[in-house]
Amino acid sequence: MRWTIHLLLMACAPDGYEGDLPGECADGGDGDRDGYFDCDDNGCWGSPDCSGGPDRDTDSDSDTDSDSDTDSDSDTDTGGHPAAAFTAYTLTYSLAWDFDDAYEALLESYGLRDCVLHYAGGGAQHTVGDDTVTFRGTWTLTETDCPPDQSDPEAVVWYDPESGEAWATFGFDADATTLDRWIAHRDEDDTEPLEGGAREGQWYITDLGAPLSGGVATWSEVESTTIEGLIPLDFVHDLRVEFTAD
Repeated sequence: MRWTIHLLLMACAPDGYEGDLPGECADGGDGDRDGYFDCDDNGCWGSPDCSGGPDRDTDSDSDTDSDSDTDSDSDTDTGGHPAAAFTAYTLTYSLAWDFDDAYEALLESYGLRDCVLHYAGGGAQHTVGDDTVTFRGTWTLTETDCPPDQSDPEAVVWYDPESGEAWATFGFDADATTLDRWIAHRDEDDTEPLEGGAREGQWYITDLGAPLSGGVATWSEVESTTIEGLIPLDFVHDLRVEFTAD
């Protein structure tokens, strides 16, 4: 998958998620009708049928092998990952809902419409992992023309509307020239994607593959899906992250 987005879609979407019933992660079906089947759906990542999800095995194997196989790397490894130099970050992200205009009347009956959500975040370095850096700071919705159901932080893009505070964890390639993943999370230790997404206090995008140059990474993508398997919907994502290094 080129992206891993978790949108638990409101009243007009199917109840539940892929993997909430026994056997759903190996039945060849799309239980929540979001366009992802069995182990390609984030809801199945914790299932024994899926061995933890499509991304994690690939990432962990490549990093572990490169560090452990060669003794000559020891001098370099003791210096830590290059991303450890990033002491602060700022981020802007927007999510646009773009429905098929042919369904405008039906969408109005559900209280849905084309709209855009704008978010911003920033913070200071807290901890450094093998290929990650976690920051503590802010994460807020700055502007939107979306109705409540399309901006609900417990159903769409998570943020804390009361405190505006959050942790942010970023994952990088071995030489910190590519930004691989971004997680905004409510709880300090939730530095890996959670199955529940927004319901568990997280918003994340993985498989970014965004080149990082001069401390800046940008990423844009259009994610096409349907509501109730009928109404075409494009999610348009735009992300910009700037890291500050000592």
